[in-house]
Amino acid sequence: RGAGQHLQSLALGANALGGGTQDLAEVLRSLPNLRRLNLRQNNLSIADLWALCNMTQLEILQIQGNSLEGDAPRVWKCLAGLGHVQILDLSHNGIFAVPGADWKDDMV
Repeated sequence: RGAGQHLQSLALGANALGGGTQDLAEVLRSLPNLRRLNLRQNNLSIADLWALCNMTQLEILQIQGNSLEGDAPRVWKCLAGLGHVQILDLSHNGIFAVPGADWKDDMV
């Protein structure tokens, strides 16, 4: 087992991780027990978020200040699968529509 198996918190804010590269996805796949993830201000796009979809242990997810633009129904569907998330920060992303109160039930 790698060292990442035990890591619970990772802060990668204010870097240049966006751009749809597989590097971010590979790193996140190696961290199955991650509970807190800070990816703020990384120029991430909606395409970059697919790496988060299987991170079912996440409790705190900070992805504010990226390039997540539009109404992004795929993002909501992905995030709906993150059943342990208690804090989700999507501020300063240019998202212009959010689903109604029952969005999680509609998306799964």
